[in-house]
Amino acid sequence: MSSAAREQLAESSISGIRRAASSVAEPARGSIVAIHGAGHSADAFVPLFAEPALGAYECVAIDLPGRHGSLGPAAETAEAAAARVAEVIRLLALPSPVVVVGHSFGGGVAIELALEDDAPIDGLVLVSTGARLRVLPANLERFAAVARGELPRLRGLGFSEAYARDHADRVKRFEAAMDAVPAATALADWHAADRFDRLADASRITAPTLIVGGDDDPFTPYKYAAFLHERIAGSSLASIVGGSHLACVEAPRELARMLADFIRTSLPSRRSAS
Repeated sequence: MSSAAREQLAESSISGIRRAASSVAEPARGSIVAIHGAGHSADAFVPLFAEPALGAYECVAIDLPGRHGSLGPAAETAEAAAARVAEVIRLLALPSPVVVVGHSFGGGVAIELALEDDAPIDGLVLVSTGARLRVLPANLERFAAVARGELPRLRGLGFSEAYARDHADRVKRFEAAMDAVPAATALADWHAADRFDRLADASRITAPTLIVGGDDDPFTPYKYAAFLHERIAGSSLASIVGGSHLACVEAPRELARMLADFIRTSLPSRRSAS
């Protein structure tokens, strides 16, 4: 499938969860399931899925509950969100290997999923995330004020200054997608992120894991990625030089190549058996 075609992702719902997906004409080499961050949606992965390096994989981005076509209130914990994601993955019966990509709070959801018994995944990619995701009380209050309609939504959140300056049109499209997420849902996401803490449990992850961090990320500093790498046996660690928090948007080509290389080198037996 061409990059242009993959930028128009097909939308559908399963078990009350909206998904945006691309497909491939030939038998897929595997599947990539992406989980977005707090206040975001599946639309955050459109630039990543458009990259040619991922053209041979079936790519699915899931909207967590409480936004777009995904039913229910927003999940109160990353664990609850992971249960919904696991349900969807099982129902989809995706081509193997199934690799889950979690960004920011979505990384917390992915960690919870990987810690489940009989998790329906073969590999894990953690992007701009950590084993604990505390949110400053002042920021939680700001998000609450936005949800109450007392303050406008924040702009440029998560982008590097250089990217925001040089790609204002892309930032505007991303922020429009964020605006479509109800402010109350975004607030619930941030509270769920603040509750997430698997510092003591990350070492129990056994799935092949790639950890990616931007070396200029103010929200989940690179040391968070280094901590996960230290705790998860056999994991790989990669950095995006000059990368801020939104690697999926700012550096989709670099991230796509990392992801494709990880699947090819770390999941060969699963891929060849699929």
